[in-house]
Amino acid sequence: MKWIKKNRQWAMLNLFALAVMVCLLWQSIAADDFNPNYDPMLISSGKWAIRFLLLCLLMTPLNTVLGWRSAIKLRKPAGLWAFEFVVAHFVLNAIGLRENWLQAPIPGYIAALGVIGLGILTPMAATSTRWAMKRLRRWWKRLHRMVREFRLSARPWPT
Repeated sequence: MKWIKKNRQWAMLNLFALAVMVCLLWQSIAADDFNPNYDPMLISSGKWAIRFLLLCLLMTPLNTVLGWRSAIKLRKPAGLWAFEFVVAHFVLNAIGLRENWLQAPIPGYIAALGVIGLGILTPMAATSTRWAMKRLRRWWKRLHRMVREFRLSARPWPT
């Protein structure tokens, strides 16, 4: 009971994300036909990936500006859920092509940004464990700083 009180927000975030993922997968399994041009599961998996990524990125300003220290504990699970939704979106996209998706060109700049996002989130998710932190030592911090600097340098407005 003490653990639940202490980690209530963490548990609520994970239960909510798990419920959304189960609903998304249930809809994709129950679907009879798959239309890659307009598929609600494909669209909603991409939207949820963006929502959780923005939620993850929002945690640091919530801590520094508003002083909400519990937000830092939620940054990692929100980022991992963003990665899981990106992977689900990528898999649904690959299934939707129904051809050899490795030979198909990336259809437009939005899909290219999604592939770049998957490429950035993959090492972040792979190195999010304590084992990876211990193994990589200072390289872990460099990797995460490099991604943070990439994110800050990709701003559409001047700093």
